[in-house]
Amino acid sequence: MLDCCGDKCIDISENYLSYEPGGIGRHLTFLGAQGVLYFAMVLLLESHLLRHFGYTLRQYWASQVIIVDAAGSEVTDIVSEDEDVYAEKRRIAETPLSELIVTDSIVVDRLSKTFRGGGGGGGNRKTVVAVDQLSFGVRRGECFGLLGINGAGKTTVFQMLTGDILPTSGAAYINSFSIMQNVRQVVI
Repeated sequence: MLDCCGDKCIDISENYLSYEPGGIGRHLTFLGAQGVLYFAMVLLLESHLLRHFGYTLRQYWASQVIIVDAAGSEVTDIVSEDEDVYAEKRRIAETPLSELIVTDSIVVDRLSKTFRGGGGGGGNRKTVVAVDQLSFGVRRGECFGLLGINGAGKTTVFQMLTGDILPTSGAAYINSFSIMQNVRQVVI
């Protein structure tokens, strides 16, 4: 049915929920579909399921990282390990996780973070290893400090431990909560 007022004609439908022009059925359907779609997107983002999926994919497809010095040659032995560092790394590797989370409030096992370069003007795509296979434990009641020169990766370690950024590989537990699966309990 057309209702004409001079040169302005309006489509009016007897059934206002109709999908045909003049009805609002199409608009209500798309409005409902958008609500469901946007709710699902917010749910995915807030639950960090996409981050966990990406982390799992990176773990699966992780490639061997080659460290290159300023001259462009491969570096195999950067620094020889201190005896205490080696002993702590071995303690974390050889002690079962179930025992470590009882005695240590923080357990970091082979934690790594690699940043892929963005290219720049010359098209160089450099890979920067910010944290390389870091392992340590902080026993309950122990005072702990993370020391190192500028650019050593201290901030990156704490960003991974607080859930700000995802590690490339490895695992960490704070008060027996994994930083990957239970980031909300870790941050609280």
